[in-house]
Amino acid sequence: MRITRSISAALFPVVAAFAAFTAPTEAKAYDIDCKLILCMAGGFPATCGDAYDHMIDRLRDGKSPVGTCTMSDGEEYSNYNIDYSFANRTSSDAWICPEGKNKHFSRNVDGDNRTEVKVFCYDERRRIGYGGGFNSDSSYYYTGVSTPEYKNFRVQITVEPGTEAEYTNGVQRYRTDHGYGFGSTRVSFRP
Repeated sequence: MRITRSISAALFPVVAAFAAFTAPTEAKAYDIDCKLILCMAGGFPATCGDAYDHMIDRLRDGKSPVGTCTMSDGEEYSNYNIDYSFANRTSSDAWICPEGKNKHFSRNVDGDNRTEVKVFCYDERRRIGYGGGFNSDSSYYYTGVSTPEYKNFRVQITVEPGTEAEYTNGVQRYRTDHGYGFGSTRVSFRP
């Protein structure tokens, strides 16, 4: 993923402000949390792998996504707003279908207190059979069925809010853990 020219232009004043962070005063490395703020706002372009990994490590340790961003003069940079939340596997919010696809999501708890989640993406739903109501002999046929992406972390960051340099990349979603099932949750992807 590359930062487009419009994003680059919008972030230029912010990048200029952060230039002092990356210019080492004593052969000191840049502040990774400062880089994380910029990379998150830019949608994590290819050069931001270390910042993305840092964010994931912080989240897995139960911390907020961004730590303290310290400028070269020792001051903390805090002119950004961050809004984030998590969704677990049993929540519809954790499953993302491609644009233009619909999402089917159902969640049931069986007699053993196990949660079963059925989720899939589809193009169109067609009714098959006759009748209506609870005792009908009808079911649905789905076309273009595909597996959704699991992304349990939602974040939106705005840098330099209220200024001419204000920039946000909108709501972004990421996956912060491994595997499709854990505990007593079973996930199926087909109708």
